[in-house]
Amino acid sequence: MYAERWKALEPEAKERIKKQMREYQKRPEIHERIQRWQKRYRIENPELFHVRGREYYLAHREKMIARTIGYKREARAKLFETYGGKCSCCGEADKRFLTLHHVNGDGTKARENGALKALRDAVKADDPTAYTILCFNCHLGMHSNGGVCPHKHKEGLE
Repeated sequence: MYAERWKALEPEAKERIKKQMREYQKRPEIHERIQRWQKRYRIENPELFHVRGREYYLAHREKMIARTIGYKREARAKLFETYGGKCSCCGEADKRFLTLHHVNGDGTKARENGALKALRDAVKADDPTAYTILCFNCHLGMHSNGGVCPHKHKEGLE
């Protein structure tokens, strides 16, 4: 019965109702109740939760991938804005070549929760002593040359 009434509504009315529901669900007591229900539901029905999540992913895969790519582009843009937008060693400014360099060498640990989270954490930290921007050549050169970029020792390589 409810589904039939929902289908009969005008698109504007549907949007209004959805907006009201989002606002209602943001209320702390309602949000907590929903969280408790979801947690209980996941514990009681793990196979259904997994199957439904997988079905949703398969049905909306392109949209989800596009959204993730958009999030990554946004995070990289903020990162370059925060840390200067060019290689701190050679000055390369083409954003396709630039990477985040963890000065303390803890990049692997930072990426344990995902590369996107690592980018966002670096932007949030805004700490030039912990992060810099390097081009891929300088980054790889430092890694294979004991932490010193080959640009710094050009005379020794010739």
